[in-house]
Amino acid sequence: MSKAFQTEAIRNVGLFGHRGCGKTSLAEAFLFNSGITTRLGSVDAKTSLFDFHEEEQNKGFTISATPGWVPWNDKKVNLIDTAGDLNFIPESRNLMGVVDLALFVVSATEGTEVGTEILWARADTLGMPRVVFVNKCDKERTDPKATLKDIKEHFSDSPVVAVHLPMGTAGQFEGIVDLLEEKAYRFVRDGSGKMEESDIPAEMADAVAEARENLMYVVAESDEVLAEHMLEDGELCQEELRAGFMRALKKGEVIPVLYGSATSNIGIQPLMNMMCKYGPNPLERKPIEGVDKEGNHVEVTPSTDGPFAAILFKIVLSRVGKFGIFRVFRGETDGSAELHNPNLDGTGRLGTLNQLQGKDNSPIDKAITGDIVGVTKMKTSRTGDSLVDPEHSVQFDMIHKPEPLLTYAIHASDEDKVMQGLHRLAEEDTSLILDRNPITHELLLSGQGQGHIDIIKDQLLHHFKQEITLTLPKIAYKETIRGSATNVEGKLKKQSGGRGQFAVCVIDMKPAEQGEGFVFEDGIVGGVIPKTYIPAVEKGIEEAAVKGVLSGCPTIDFHVRLHDGKTHNVDSSEQAFKMAGSFAFQAAVKECKPVLLEPYVSLRVTIPADHQGDISGDLNRRRGRIEETTYRGKNVTIVAKVPEVEVQTYANQLTSMTEGRGIFSSEFSHYEQVPPPVQKQIIDELKQEDES
Repeated sequence: MSKAFQTEAIRNVGLFGHRGCGKTSLAEAFLFNSGITTRLGSVDAKTSLFDFHEEEQNKGFTISATPGWVPWNDKKVNLIDTAGDLNFIPESRNLMGVVDLALFVVSATEGTEVGTEILWARADTLGMPRVVFVNKCDKERTDPKATLKDIKEHFSDSPVVAVHLPMGTAGQFEGIVDLLEEKAYRFVRDGSGKMEESDIPAEMADAVAEARENLMYVVAESDEVLAEHMLEDGELCQEELRAGFMRALKKGEVIPVLYGSATSNIGIQPLMNMMCKYGPNPLERKPIEGVDKEGNHVEVTPSTDGPFAAILFKIVLSRVGKFGIFRVFRGETDGSAELHNPNLDGTGRLGTLNQLQGKDNSPIDKAITGDIVGVTKMKTSRTGDSLVDPEHSVQFDMIHKPEPLLTYAIHASDEDKVMQGLHRLAEEDTSLILDRNPITHELLLSGQGQGHIDIIKDQLLHHFKQEITLTLPKIAYKETIRGSATNVEGKLKKQSGGRGQFAVCVIDMKPAEQGEGFVFEDGIVGGVIPKTYIPAVEKGIEEAAVKGVLSGCPTIDFHVRLHDGKTHNVDSSEQAFKMAGSFAFQAAVKECKPVLLEPYVSLRVTIPADHQGDISGDLNRRRGRIEETTYRGKNVTIVAKVPEVEVQTYANQLTSMTEGRGIFSSEFSHYEQVPPPVQKQIIDELKQEDES
């Protein structure tokens, strides 16, 4: 058993940033400097405690968020190393609400990247306290001042300010100057993390004075009393600066920037010191919103003595079943008490509780407020479920399914077993979406990009021994009419032994309003068609409309008026009039200028501004219509309406066009007539597909 920590001594920190910025390497440096490990774990050498999954080691980057912890300065720092690859970033967005401090890692070689921007926007929405660590300061072609400027330009609305200054750059990077402590720290460049405190170098005196004054102004802006002192005295005393900095950091009103190198283990201890000394503890976070059993919106204020409340933020599939990871917001449990899961309306005991360290677990006596804990054999619970005291039920809404970006149709020899496996994987991965198209009847698998889909396919084969073939889904085309027809006859006359079949119906057809579907009007007078047969005519038209005359796609938005017909007192029947209605529909549509409709999506693309011309031109080539263009910092967002068929693989293509720096979202918008040249091509393809 490890040392017991009180809630006030816990720091919950999430590591966020774009893929390749060095989050996992930084987490490994935390473990090494705290004595948890005896050597620096490496992603490249496949010795990382955090990136331990086979898929992560093969690809060299984080796919699934992994928790761990380190003891530091009598504090317990719970870490969650999250993914920065755009295929897997939705989980990272969800987990931001689970931690109390967001540690953003920015590469000094690459600057601020798209993944960081996505996650920063989420932090803005939540009002999260943040710290920025500029990593890889020891690499060639780095300019820490330019990186700080880049961060400020990207997040110009945020109170970003340096609290450390780097000593040297690239191959000469040797440490940092701490503006809060007014001390310099030099490091041995051997990865050991050994450092010595020294005076601020004389050649940096002016730069330090300027940066410290800037820090004072930013801190003073967060507090009226400090602002007055700053105006009166021109500076803050050391005590005022530190106390003001702590308050502002916890409220998100100052975002400090620090420098270092995770792989060279430079600047890591000062970062850990700052987070432990100034970062928020679990009791200092904002209340968590939820819904009680009556459906009322409530807020759960973190407390050590209140009724138990936690969120199960991650499910991990293992050989022994489902392993759950939860964060306690209020109260404590030793695992023996009955807890309620309002998402499933069930109760049960947690059983053995575990402290998490990457793939390794160790049993603990209890889960206290603020802690992050694992539990085995979560048979029915799912990612995002709440675990609460039965008498004080509350359901948290913190884990959301993202909009799918890439969709494939699934083909398998044993669809039932494939579905069982995919449903299991979906319990772990909330961005995996399964659906069935009601028009094409295809089973669809949706994800966040090709990389995400490929991982799902590999996991299905590895864990469940099920192999699938993926193809682009069929587009749900529809047909409608643009003209009218009158007095169109549908006739069935069959007399070939036994009882005959006879029915005649006469209809008028015209377009209906968009979205009305099939509108049927009974215009029969004088009983020329008995009332018992009229519903059969309507049914025959409705069934015939499922397979249109142009392409075999459903026909929509048309109005039919039945106004005449003939019957036979022996040979007429409901079935006969149903068939006659079908014949009348098919004949009438051909006179009504039928056209093919295709689904359009509303596409929202965010890219670096220097790609705007290429992306706009590409959208035009895809028959898209650009409706809105907005600018923020170095990025531009384009909103366009585009035919769905033109963007089925847009996730892959946008990545290629922008070198992974573009992101997009899409949602169904409307149906629109296909241009005549394109219509002929599509109809020919649909007929060939139907024949095959």
